[in-house]
Amino acid sequence: MARTTTEKPKATAMGSRTKRTEDPRLITGSSTYVDDIKLAGMLYVTFVRSVHANANIVSVNTEAAKASAGVVEVLTGRTSRISSVPFRAPRRFPG
Repeated sequence: MARTTTEKPKATAMGSRTKRTEDPRLITGSSTYVDDIKLAGMLYVTFVRSVHANANIVSVNTEAAKASAGVVEVLTGRTSRISSVPFRAPRRFPG
């Protein structure tokens, strides 16, 4: 059987309105976004994925990308595998 009570439940953050202090600067554009930051020598990265799900990629022709203006480096799965070392997470993190 359900019991009824006249006590009001304690207020919690769940289900209640929260005043967001960051909204005015985000809405007015006066905030700094990551894309607004420009550093000397800064580069941009673009990832291109296969348009075919579960495809077995045999080779990638990177010549057109390498010949494009402003391109500094073109990496593929094969080249990144050669130049990187797998990250092994510790069994337990401190804390």
